[in-house]
Formats: sequence, C-alpha cells, structure tokens
Amino acid sequence: MSSLADVQSVLKSTFSSSESRSSYKNQPKMAKFAVIFVLFALCAVAMSARIAREEPAKPDLFDFLKQEGDKIAALFKENTTPEKLQEIKNKVESFTADASKKFQDGSADTLEAIQKAAAKLNDEFQKIKPAPSA
Repeated sequence: MSSLADVQSVLKSTFSSSESRSSYKNQPKMAKFAVIFVLFALCAVAMSARIAREEPAKPDLFDFLKQEGDKIAALFKENTTPEKLQEIKNKVESFTADASKKFQDGSADTLEAIQKAAAKLNDEFQKIKPAPSA
C-alpha cells in the first residue's frame, strides 16, 4: 500500500494548484523568449539570403561629366534668347568700360603719388651735404 500512497503523493505534488499557477506565470515569459528567438532566426535567414550575385558596376567619371555637361548645355539653350544675350553683352561691355576707367583713374592717382614721393625724396637727398673728404 505504501507504493500506492507514494504514487498518490507524487501525483498530488505534480498536479498541485500552486505549481500549476507558477507554470502559468512562466508561460508569458517563455512565449516572449520564443517570439524573440523566432524573429532572430527569421532575420538571420533573411540576411543570409542577401548575397550579391554580381559585382556592381563602377561609375565612370567621364560618362558622369558628359551627362552633367549635356544637362548644363540643354539648360543654357533653353534659357538663352537673342534678347537675353544682347542684354548680357551690354552689361559686360558697361562693366568692362567702368572697370577700365576706374583702373586708369586709380593707376593715374598711384603714378601721381609715386612721382610726388620721388620728388620729395630727391629734395631730401639734395639737402644732404656730402661730408668733406679728408
């Protein structure tokens, strides 16, 4: 009979309400671990599938510059009209005329200042008497 009592005590301890409650408490934790593990496994599988099949083409600098040059030329052709070109030409001519006039005025003033400084320096040298030679 003692064996029957032992079996009953084992069964009672196995299916006791306190242990079943504690196992219910662990189920959400275990479920979270399972979900995290599954997501990790899916990411690992997905990342391993991203193997490059062929080497990517290297960009050619000459082709890039040609394409950009063509874009600039097309933009220039679209935005230039004879009227705009004439306006730009007039602005450039007036700018060069003003710049050359200012340069000439500035160079004349500079030349005049240099000549005055040279004349003053020459007068100073003329005032200095040479020391008598012995």
